[in-house]
Amino acid sequence: MAGVSPFSDFDVMWLAGRAVVAGENPYRYVLTAFHWPLHYPLPAVLVTLPFCLLPQVWAAAAWNAVGFGVLAYALTSRAWWPLLCLVTYPAVDTAQLSQWSAILTAIAVVPWLGFLSVAKPTTAGAVVLAFAHRTARRPALYWNAGIALSLIAVSFALRPAWITEWLMSVRGAYHFTPIVFRPGGFILLVALVRWRRPEARLLALMCVMPQSMAPYDAMALLLAIRTRREAIVAAWLSFASVPFLVTRVGTGAVFTAAVEHNAPILLITLYLPALIMILRRPNVADDAVRSSD
Repeated sequence: MAGVSPFSDFDVMWLAGRAVVAGENPYRYVLTAFHWPLHYPLPAVLVTLPFCLLPQVWAAAAWNAVGFGVLAYALTSRAWWPLLCLVTYPAVDTAQLSQWSAILTAIAVVPWLGFLSVAKPTTAGAVVLAFAHRTARRPALYWNAGIALSLIAVSFALRPAWITEWLMSVRGAYHFTPIVFRPGGFILLVALVRWRRPEARLLALMCVMPQSMAPYDAMALLLAIRTRREAIVAAWLSFASVPFLVTRVGTGAVFTAAVEHNAPILLITLYLPALIMILRRPNVADDAVRSSD
């Protein structure tokens, strides 16, 4: 099986899926054939496996189409204006890199997708926990538990040592640093004064989960938006950050330096505005999306 030319972040999943189909070790193969290791647990590869049967570029395009299609459906469940939330730089970054952020954000409104937390425990886990009043309801709870356990069981059947291989692959990923440990990041924990609100719980959880501090990691913050005005302001602020970001990040030390440079910019233009929106609301368990200004 030949190596893959870099096109998007989904390429690592495409290559891992091809390795599984060929009966090879996806962690070893990705490490030797790609410019980036496989940082995902094996259940994530199984989730994306149907897309990996397509050619490389088409696989990434199809993944984007499904992710944004589901998210658009979720956002428009009560009104059309929430589509403005997709006019943000994190959404653009997610689309450019064919990342998971779109479909993982949709879990908040489509709780049947909660099983994806076994594929990406960080972002998906934060959304599932923050919106547990939805994801923990029956029968969605039983559905998610059944699918998640099935993915884990199949993963062990394919590769009994996959957990060890996965942990080894992320051991050297020093860029996966929780925001709370970055300069100024602890301020986001103030969101807990509105702990009854799911968006406040989400921001606090995103603050402590390991992440690379890439723009696409912040896409779930659109769940903090409640009005058209907030959507427009959030979109404007997100693109205001672009001229100051290092977007050609590369790998290795270059990538680490880019992350350190971008982190405070994203904190100011994405995370702090979300915190301000949350703090302007009462501490009540009202997560209904309003369709007015």
